Amino acid sequence: VRLRLPSGEEIDLEMATRANDELPPRMLFYWARHFSSQLNKGVDYRELRPVRSVVWTVRPILATANEFHEVFRIVGEKTGALFAPHFELHLLD
Repeated sequence: VRLRLPSGEEIDLEMATRANDELPPRMLFYWARHFSSQLNKGVDYRELRPVRSVVWTVRPILATANEFHEVFRIVGEKTGALFAPHFELHLLD
């Protein structure tokens, strides 16, 4: 399900009935497709709005994620600095 909030942000809501090793790259692909579909040729990159993916799985897919709700972002490995606010993935196990 694709939603657009009044702020312009977009939400990609998915329910995964098969949680396996293919799910993380698949979700990245869906996010990238959704994100890139915002621009047409010649449009300013500043027009891009954040896309937040929310994925509800039938079972945990990451052994290290022990929480029901985990949020993933693109951050620096050493500083934890947020690279860009455009990517956010919420995983509900």
